[in-house]
Amino acid sequence: MSLLTQRVSRFLTSRPDIKSAVIWGAGQVGDQLATLIEQQFPDIELRGIVDSSINERKSVDGREVYPVSFLEGEEKPDLIVIASIAFERKIFDIISERYPSLIGLVFRLSQSEIVGAKLADALSQDDETLLTELLFEFPDSAEVWDEFARRADTQNLKALYSDCARCLKDDG
Repeated sequence: MSLLTQRVSRFLTSRPDIKSAVIWGAGQVGDQLATLIEQQFPDIELRGIVDSSINERKSVDGREVYPVSFLEGEEKPDLIVIASIAFERKIFDIISERYPSLIGLVFRLSQSEIVGAKLADALSQDDETLLTELLFEFPDSAEVWDEFARRADTQNLKALYSDCARCLKDDG
């Protein structure tokens, strides 16, 4: 299971109140998340997969994928998962502009705001334990790896942590 699907799995496990979901993104991550919900969370109704790149309903890799307009006629889901880090900001902006009432239902894979707030808290307290906990909670956060690189006490560690951050930024 990828780090991203693990994050969604932990979130869904902690939220038994979620009974329906829409995934935004029909790529590999969207497919993995749809499989995760179908197999591990059968009580959650997957109402559909939405993708910004299509204009009409179509089948992609055996799954029905809907255009963004699908959300207009759809009963409001309990959760919308943005299944793309690369286009996350763009998708979030579309939801903000076209469907502002749905913003509170959005789960963002990058969790950049959460990471940023927790990182700021750890730095303000100069707390190495909080920083280490952040690394375990968000191992795919370039910001956390950058901070570890900044604090590294050897050049080898600094280079290693910087490489981790750079690779994550390149994948994002």
